Amino acid sequence: INKIQKNLVSIESELNELEKKQARYEEKEELAAKLELKDGKCPVCDSNVEHLNPDFQKEHIENEIEEIEQELKAGKVTEEEAREHQLPLKGAVEKMIKESDEIILKDFKDSEKSIEMIKKHNEGRGK
Repeated sequence: INKIQKNLVSIESELNELEKKQARYEEKEELAAKLELKDGKCPVCDSNVEHLNPDFQKEHIENEIEEIEQELKAGKVTEEEAREHQLPLKGAVEKMIKESDEIILKDFKDSEKSIEMIKKHNEGRGK
């Protein structure tokens, strides 16, 4: 169960990072829409360039977002599978704990009875 729990924490962390990465690319996408080459010139400095840095190319950013969405989808499936695998184990552990608690309680009650019997026996000897 601990291994599954650690795996879930790791998966959740990865999903969180992917969501942050996706948000950053979506922000870049907005900027890239404004920074398109016009007549082979940079929209910022107006110099002649063949292409923009990939981080400012709308198509590149859209591809990155698509990849992230696929990774997120796969990660969520993996997370769900881990949770489904964890449930039966958790139930089995809870059952074992309940049974052991019942055994301990029974043993405790039996011990109390034994102590009472010893006390009565010793009281009878003392008279």
